[in-house]
Formats: sequence, structure tokens, C-alpha cells
Amino acid sequence: MADRRQDFTLGKLGKQNVLKNYIKIAIRTILRHKGYSFINVVGLAIGMTCCLLILMWVLDELSYDRFHEHADHIYRVEQDQFRG
Repeated sequence: MADRRQDFTLGKLGKQNVLKNYIKIAIRTILRHKGYSFINVVGLAIGMTCCLLILMWVLDELSYDRFHEHADHIYRVEQDQFRG
């Protein structure tokens, strides 16, 4: 039985047209639904900001005492004290 699926490959011109169409639709949607788009963009900005702040904090914590010449020989001792 022959394969009836068609090959839908896009050439360079086809990919540009698809991208251009996606951009047009996105702009129309943003202009048509301004409040909804504003909420989405603000939410995206807040989410990206939180991710970047968390990443910066993690990188700072992982770089603790890395500037020393023998950083692999440095240990940190911590003690938690609780009054009962």
C-alpha cells in the first residue's frame, strides 16, 4: 500500500512567509485585546525577572570562596542552635 502522506517541506521563501504571517497575527491580537496582552506581557516580565534573580542568587551561592588559590581545600562549618 502506498504512503498517502504528502511531503510539506517549506523552502526558504515559505519559512519567511510563515514567520511574517505569525508576526502579523501576533500584532493584530495584541492590538485587539490590549488588556489581556498587557496582563500577559507583565506576567512574562515578572516571571523572567524572578528567574534571573534566582539564577543570580544560586550562582552567588555556588561561587562561595572560589577566588582563593586553594578553593577546593576550604570547608565551611555551620552549627544551628535551638533553644528548647
